[in-house]
Amino acid sequence: MALLSSALSIEPPHELWRLVQHDYGNADGDINKANLKAAMDALYLIALVQGLLFFYRLTYVSAGRKIVKKVAEEYEFGDQAQTSVANYLRETRIGCEKDPSFANGRNLVTYAVGLMKSESSGCFLSGARILGMLLWQSTPLGQLTLIKQLLIGSSASSSHHLLQKLLRSRDWQQEAQYLLTSDSDDYYLENAYKELLLQGLLIIRKLAADENNCRVMSSTKGLLRKIMASVTSDLLHHIDHGAWSDIVEKSLKVMRHLGSCPGETGRKLRREISSNKEAISTMERILQCDKCEAELQKQAMGILTQLSMDSKSRKEFIQMLVDIFTDDNKYNTRMLAGEALAMLSFEGGIHATIILQVTGDFVGNLIKILLNAKNKTYRIRAAEILQHLCSHGTKDDECLKKLKKDMTQVMPKVLSEILPGEATQTGTAADGPSFSSPHADIEGQNGGASKDIGHHKSSFSHQKNDERNEDRKLLIAFLSLCVTICDRFISGDQDLARV
Repeated sequence: MALLSSALSIEPPHELWRLVQHDYGNADGDINKANLKAAMDALYLIALVQGLLFFYRLTYVSAGRKIVKKVAEEYEFGDQAQTSVANYLRETRIGCEKDPSFANGRNLVTYAVGLMKSESSGCFLSGARILGMLLWQSTPLGQLTLIKQLLIGSSASSSHHLLQKLLRSRDWQQEAQYLLTSDSDDYYLENAYKELLLQGLLIIRKLAADENNCRVMSSTKGLLRKIMASVTSDLLHHIDHGAWSDIVEKSLKVMRHLGSCPGETGRKLRREISSNKEAISTMERILQCDKCEAELQKQAMGILTQLSMDSKSRKEFIQMLVDIFTDDNKYNTRMLAGEALAMLSFEGGIHATIILQVTGDFVGNLIKILLNAKNKTYRIRAAEILQHLCSHGTKDDECLKKLKKDMTQVMPKVLSEILPGEATQTGTAADGPSFSSPHADIEGQNGGASKDIGHHKSSFSHQKNDERNEDRKLLIAFLSLCVTICDRFISGDQDLARV
């Protein structure tokens, strides 16, 4: 083949030269050679045309490969998606050879959606792969609008059909077990199915950024159930964390995105998620599991916090958050629980009341964290939760009375943290470690920075800046707590105001 290609590339110059020279020999009146010149002209002309056509085809193939490579680089396509682009170019070329108008209105998006409408699993995967890679990038508005129109804005039956096909229903635990025990051919087939599912979840998540799309999805029967399938089946704990973490994570992200939709659409989706007891149980188990990755726990915490806003099971969830935040051994999820409690207590109303009524002395535990915890972020969260409880605890019961008593007692200790010099002079000492004021810290660091030389200077300065920022946040949280205590409990109480 290489020899043939070389010969075809050498032929055109040779044939062209012979046609120009007309050096075919002398007929010398021989009747058998009378037509030699015309025959040789025709022969060399045919050879020249053949060579030119070969050269054109070679140039066309080379240009096509460059186009495919450029498109793949532009959209950061992998090898498999790059093959799909090459197929798109080939099919477009063949179609245009038959009908020049074939390319009108045709592009990668329409090609991908067309593949997804096919009954072939391979074609569907190729189409989903292209759309997934397009949506993964910063998709131009026009392209994104076209994708939405083709997947969501078409006829109801057609759009629902495509959305359903993105997440083909299977028995997840059975499929996962099969994957672990199957031979190599089936293994690659199942991996292709997993890739299809990941691409489907990515596409749905991108489309869910639009509120109208969320409304369509909420009305697509069975779609949310399929999105939650990997969570409902609890593949992480029943099968394997490593093999299924990526799919479960993508499912949780889509669930959280849909659950954050505003209005009736969001309430409808949250009700459907809340009614799935298996999914709720799995997310709670993720929060308690040391093997689950931090991102999984973050997404599970976010979903459960959303659901607690309008769920009948909010008491159990809040109790779980309290147990996690007050447990020194919950390193991975303690920060998440503190953030969730701060948000729920800020909402006030029933949430603040439930937090005050949970089993155990939560306010007392918060005070211990506030004053004694070594982690400043935990102290900031404790201060925020206490501040919100003071602001929004409206029910005048024993819990609120205890909160008032505890807060008025702890306020001098908080002030001693803010003004350590004042506290020393007045004889009041805090139980926990104090922090220097931002101004003093900056002065100290400026002096140290002048002495610090060498390659460690930049990292040292960055670390100290982070510490100063944390000190500032803690100072603000403590000041806000003291102001709230004064406004809520002390200003209106003449006896405490005199003190």
